Amino acid sequence: MKISEIFESAPELEVENIMTDSRVKTEKSIFFCIVGLINDGHKYIEQAIDNGAICVVHSKDLEKYYQGITYLKVDDTMSALNLFASHFYGDCSKKMKVYSVTGTNGKTTVAWIIRYLVSCFKPCGYIGTIGYMWDENIHDSFYTTPEVCEIHRMIKEIYDHNCRDIAIEASSQGIELRRIDSVDFDYAIFTKGTPTVNKETYSKIPRKYRPKQFDYGYAITGWKAQGSEWDKVLVIDEKLYKMTEEEHNKFLYTCATRAKEKLIIVK
Repeated sequence: MKISEIFESAPELEVENIMTDSRVKTEKSIFFCIVGLINDGHKYIEQAIDNGAICVVHSKDLEKYYQGITYLKVDDTMSALNLFASHFYGDCSKKMKVYSVTGTNGKTTVAWIIRYLVSCFKPCGYIGTIGYMWDENIHDSFYTTPEVCEIHRMIKEIYDHNCRDIAIEASSQGIELRRIDSVDFDYAIFTKGTPTVNKETYSKIPRKYRPKQFDYGYAITGWKAQGSEWDKVLVIDEKLYKMTEEEHNKFLYTCATRAKEKLIIVK
């Protein structure tokens, strides 16, 4: 793939792989300097080049530039990675009907039921805690919601096996770490949240990156600032533990304002 397909004013440079881990040898790759919670990819550019990177995408000013390497500066390397990974793997989620399921409890069950029901009529894939699949064989996946490149690779693999529908478990960690920013969802389903959701994990995340609904549950439909991101939204209305009436109403309002065409609330 040529980097000019994504980045304006970029040279006609052909890359064969995407690299986010500088330790992994990946020939003719484009390396994205991702700024994580602990590590900063900008510190490992030399190692990435040694392991096959021919292009570096960065957001910070660099002290050293290596000869023969193409450099692209962007405002946000994670946004650039999401955009590039989706295109690199064929933008397959845009060609599919994608069901996203999130919540503290019930993600796997609901996603699995969706996959089973749709599969009664046509092939449907699945990505989540169990792994990923397009038929009756389950393939291993390390995270409930895989890393950016992995999830787009899996979606393409499922698409290439003639699935045009897919159910994906969207964990709160995966959402907050922006692993699914460029997955094109058609349906967002919130099962149930609790006030104890992943406190150990979130205690390590800067406050500005934590879910807005963390104190009383979290919905994928409420993770953006603006409304009408989704064509259709399904909310299972269950008052969460220790949630006041006012908080509950605010929570439902947040979910409801995400819907553009159809809102379904199940009580």
